[in-house]
Amino acid sequence: MGAIMAATQFFSVGLPEIDEEHQVLFDCLDAIVFALDTSYATSQGFAALEKLTDYSRTHFRVEECLMRVFDYPSLDEHKQQHAYFIEELEALRTKILTEDVSAAMVTFLTEWLRDHIRDIDLKYVEFFKQKGGPAFSQAA
Repeated sequence: MGAIMAATQFFSVGLPEIDEEHQVLFDCLDAIVFALDTSYATSQGFAALEKLTDYSRTHFRVEECLMRVFDYPSLDEHKQQHAYFIEELEALRTKILTEDVSAAMVTFLTEWLRDHIRDIDLKYVEFFKQKGGPAFSQAA
């Protein structure tokens, strides 16, 4: 387990599938950090970023589908947050291609994801619980 995930594993939303997907996102960020610290920054960093971008899109679709099923009132706001993150990943992709990547950029993405889970995702979790939503683990 990487340093980013180790520092953020307590951000469980209580839905095992979503928590596992969040872990994959943080693992991808860890891979980018590792690539930045090695001589393979461009190739490994790009591959890790592609995985993070693709997986983020898939994960966000899953979350948004759950929100539609339960008629979550803040769906549009949540989708905007997801779109913003994807835009930031695309910007990072361009910077990796030009080899202009800093740890600060990855730190920003890591903090955004952590804060999004803690401050935004937990809102839909509470809403789902009130609606009798999917089974939650005891962690949340």
